[in-house]
Amino acid sequence: MLLDTEPLSVLRRSMHVSYSQIKGYQICPAKFHFGYILGVEPSHRPVNMVLGGAVHHALALHYSYIMGKEEKPEEDALITWFRDRWDKEMDRPIPVVFDEKKDEGAFMDAGVALLRTFHAKSDVPTVLAVEQPFSIGLTDPGTGEVMEPQLIGAMDLIVEEKGLPVVVEHKTAAKRYAQWQLDFELQPSLYAHACREIGIGEVGLRYQLLVKTKSPSLQLCDIKRGEKEITEALETVCTVLSAIEAGHFWKNRSWACADCQYRYRCDEGGST
Repeated sequence: MLLDTEPLSVLRRSMHVSYSQIKGYQICPAKFHFGYILGVEPSHRPVNMVLGGAVHHALALHYSYIMGKEEKPEEDALITWFRDRWDKEMDRPIPVVFDEKKDEGAFMDAGVALLRTFHAKSDVPTVLAVEQPFSIGLTDPGTGEVMEPQLIGAMDLIVEEKGLPVVVEHKTAAKRYAQWQLDFELQPSLYAHACREIGIGEVGLRYQLLVKTKSPSLQLCDIKRGEKEITEALETVCTVLSAIEAGHFWKNRSWACADCQYRYRCDEGGST
């Protein structure tokens, strides 16, 4: 472990906000309100969320193995970790909704194919930390206001390359990322800021993207962040927090409604 910090489960007990919460609010404030404020029961769990979670779990164990033994685990071990997590997710009470054209077996096979591609193409890095938790204070760059919630999260992976720590985030996606997506992603900017705040210092930033195409591929995306991007990210977070505090939770009807776990509340006229 690179840094000795409290587990994420402990950090969540205090007033906090995370990247996923900020991103969720940006997509739909009403969904944020139903899920994080009111604690409304979701109607289902999207299968791609379950698939991504199981892949992340397997990759965490993969890199933990490398950190301990300085060699790759066998491919079969990686697949077993994925299948075990998948089975646990299927046993949870909230149902998983599958695509009309694909059943559970097809999605499990897709996850296995992604991880076989990853195992074949990935190297054995110097692993400094796996799922590194962090908690930092937030100050609005424009006003100097200190926000009450702490920004918390966990970085998927930190490796060392040529003496420099590199924060690596695992992603699964339907297609390769375009440059504009990487340029405007909030998460790397927040991670760059967090690493300064918790004492790691300057870091490299990378997305490790497993692409769910017919022939799966591995896309490594190195990302640059400077003062401008970090300041803008902090402004965004603080603006969102101000909107939440003011009670702004409108229904943002969009592409995201198609797979939303709380759409039934909006469709039946549920109050936000």
